[in-house]
Amino acid sequence: MSEPLPSTAAERLALLDRYLPRRGNLLIVPHDYPDPDALASAGALHLLLERTWGLASRIVFSGAIARAENREMVRHFRHRLWPLDSMHPPRRPQPTLLVDARPGSGNVTLAPWMRPVAIFDHHPVPHHHPTTELPPFVDIRPHLGACTSLLYEYLAAASVEPPAWLAACMAYAIETETMDFARGGAAEDRAAWLALLPRASLRLRGLIRHAPLSADYFSLLREALANARIYGRVAWSHLAAVPNPEIVPEVADRLARLERVSYAFCTAFRDDTLLVSIRSNRRNARCGAIIRAVIGRRGSGGGHDRLAAGSLAVAGLDAAQRAAVLDQVRANLLRMLAPRGRPPPPEVPVRARALTGEQHGPPSPPPTEPTAPPPIGPSDAPATSS
Repeated sequence: MSEPLPSTAAERLALLDRYLPRRGNLLIVPHDYPDPDALASAGALHLLLERTWGLASRIVFSGAIARAENREMVRHFRHRLWPLDSMHPPRRPQPTLLVDARPGSGNVTLAPWMRPVAIFDHHPVPHHHPTTELPPFVDIRPHLGACTSLLYEYLAAASVEPPAWLAACMAYAIETETMDFARGGAAEDRAAWLALLPRASLRLRGLIRHAPLSADYFSLLREALANARIYGRVAWSHLAAVPNPEIVPEVADRLARLERVSYAFCTAFRDDTLLVSIRSNRRNARCGAIIRAVIGRRGSGGGHDRLAAGSLAVAGLDAAQRAAVLDQVRANLLRMLAPRGRPPPPEVPVRARALTGEQHGPPSPPPTEPTAPPPIGPSDAPATSS
C-alpha cells in the first residue's frame, strides 16, 4: 500500500529515501514509445539517484523512438537507453521506478522480473480503472502540465543542478507538454521552466526543435491533410498504415490549430492496432474521459483534459471488419464531441467538408448507426491538466 505523499519537496525526498535500495542497479521505465517528457523525466531521475544516493540505474523502454525531435533528443542524451527486448532477464527481481506512467495504464510494458518501488506521474487516474497494486512510493500530480516539472522539484530539493544538455531536454519537454504554456500548465511548471532555461544549452534546444525530417514524414503528412475533414468545430483525419504511432498525435496537434476548430482527432492502423489521438484547445475539454468512454473495455486509453490517446486491438479482423471498427470509433467520437443536445447525423463523414481538394484511398462509406458510448458524468472527467 502506498503512503500518503508529504506536502513539501524535502519531505517527499526523505520518503523516497526509505524505499530505495542501498546498493545494486535500479531500472527507470518511462511509458512505451517515450516522448520528450518521459525521456527528460527519466534522465532527471537517473541524475538524482546517482548524485544523491550514489545508485546506478538503467533507463529501459519499450517501443520505438521515431519522431524526429525525439530522436534528436536521444542523440544528445548522455545516459544510455536500453530497449527492453535487448535485456536478459536477471535471476532476481529488479527494483523499478516508473516515470510518466503507472502500472495498469495500458501504455507501459513491465517485464515479470521488474519490481516497481516508485511512481512519478502526472496523468489523471480514472475513477473506474482496473485494480492494480501500486508500489509503496507514489507521486502522481494530475494538475501538473509535465512530469519533468515534478522531477525538477526533486533535483532542487536535493540541491542537484542538471548539466546544460539535460536542462535543455527538460526545458524542451515542459514546452512541448504544455505547448509553450498555451495549454496552461501549473505554477510548478512555470517555476521549473524558468529555473532550467538559464542553465540549458540553447543550441541543443534549437537542434531538437528543428530536427531534420524524413521524406516518409512528409508523405504521411500529405496523406493526413488529404484525408482531413471538418464538420462544425471538429476536424479529423485517418492514416491507412503508419510505421510508428508518434505521427498520430502529431497530426491531431496540427488539426487542432485550424481556425474555428475546438476538437481534432486522428486515427490510424498500425499492424493489428487501431490508434486514436484527440486534441482540444478548450478548457474543460475532458479528452481523457472522452477517449476512455469511446474505447471502453475493448482497448486502453486515457490522458489529460486537452489531449488523450487510446488503442484498440483489431487482430483477426479482415479489411471490412477493420473498416467497421474505424467507422464505429469515428461515429462515437463525433457524437461525444458534438455540442450538447445536437448530435450529428449518421452521415456526417459524407457531409463533412474536406480540408483540401484531394483524398487518399476510396471515400469512406457512411457509418452504421453508432452504439452510444457510456455516458460521461462529472465524476468521470479528469482533473484539468495540460
